[in-house]
Formats: sequence, C-alpha cells, structure tokens
Amino acid sequence: MIGRAVLFSSARNGGSDDWKTPKKVLKAVRRIAPIALDPCSTRGNPTRAQVYWYQKGLLKNWSLVAYSGLVFVNPPYSRCADWIAKIISETNNPANRRKIAVVALVPSRTDQPWYQRSMETAQLVCFVKGRLRFIGATNGAPFPSTLFYWGPNARKAILPLTSLGATMPINHHDPKKGPLCVLLPMYAQSGAV
Repeated sequence: MIGRAVLFSSARNGGSDDWKTPKKVLKAVRRIAPIALDPCSTRGNPTRAQVYWYQKGLLKNWSLVAYSGLVFVNPPYSRCADWIAKIISETNNPANRRKIAVVALVPSRTDQPWYQRSMETAQLVCFVKGRLRFIGATNGAPFPSTLFYWGPNARKAILPLTSLGATMPINHHDPKKGPLCVLLPMYAQSGAV
C-alpha cells in the first residue's frame, strides 16, 4: 500500500500532484466541447487544449482564452480548494462578456468544504464509476473521483459525462436564502434530457 498511499496523497505529505488525466475522461469532456484552456497543465499532459498554462493559472483571467470551447481543470489535488474557488469566481464573474464553461476532475472528498461548495455552485455532477487510472500510474487511484460542470449548457454535457458514471443536474434554489442543492436524476435513455 505504500506506493498507492504516496502516489495519490497530498503533495504536502510527500506525494505527487503531477498526474495526467485518463484518456477516457478527456474523450468524454471533448464530446461536450473542444478544450480551449487547461489552466493547470503539466508538460506532456494529453488534454490537447488550445491554450495551456503551466504556471499562474489561478491568477489569470480565463474568459480571455475560453471563447472557443471549455476550460478543463484537473487541479493539483493538494490545492483543490484554491482551484474550486477560482472556478466559481470565473463562472460567476459579471465582467465576463460571455459565460464560460468549466469541467473539473477532482477526488470525491465529500467532507471537504471545497467539495460542498462545488455541489452548491455547479450545474452538473458526475460520480465516476470505479477508480480512475491516471496516465503514468501503475494502479488505479485509491479514491473515487467526481467531475463537476459549471456553465451555460448543462443539457449538452449530461450525455457525454454519463459514459463515465452517474451524472445528474443540480438544481440550485434562491441563493439569498442560503445554499440548498437538490440532485435531480436525469436518465438519458428515458428522453428526459
């Protein structure tokens, strides 16, 4: 277990944050829209984004680049809170002339405040079936994964993400009354999409 424990633990605990996104995840994401921006990329990452940022993606304005597709974020897992805050900021920024779409691949850490905030703000959640094997990893991740979608076209994103696992829209009620999210099951086969 030592290899797996170190492999996917927080970088602050001696693990690595440099894990390349599995091809099946990227295939599903590309079915939603082309990947215009990978703001937290690493060299050799297979996202095939039109624009890659290897540094300072948290400090840059994503909407300047994300006009021709979506933003895909597979953040360093030791900094999920920072990246989720940035996603929420970018997708809710009234200064952005065009609403951007973001898909984030994160560990299913439901006890974390950043995960709860994602549930409160994203339009879709996909609970990935099984354990993902990241490119370059010997074994599958020792934790489940989640994909969140923020953006204007959630209906288009449902079907591609269902190839990875149970995917549901999240219905957000009046934010002035406090966060309340309700998962609404959607079954693509039933024509509800």
